[in-house]
Amino acid sequence: MTAMRPEHVQGIKQILGQMKCPLDFRCTKDGCEHVCMAKDVGLDHLLECLETDPPDCGFSLQSNSAVLCECPLRVYLTKTVGL
Repeated sequence: MTAMRPEHVQGIKQILGQMKCPLDFRCTKDGCEHVCMAKDVGLDHLLECLETDPPDCGFSLQSNSAVLCECPLRVYLTKTVGL
């Protein structure tokens, strides 16, 4: 994975300090190498979860045909960092 810019690292730290994660932020271990698969679908604070078996993380929303993710960290990583 490419190194993150300092402002991205600062943004991630800020988000981590403001939220609670029932999965103990496992996606951030090893430099975000374990981040779940998600896709930006053009919604401000939602992503489409692309995991085959989405984790029961408390940030998932079931829609008619997709599972949406509203995790602030995951949204930031996708929309700002490009992960």
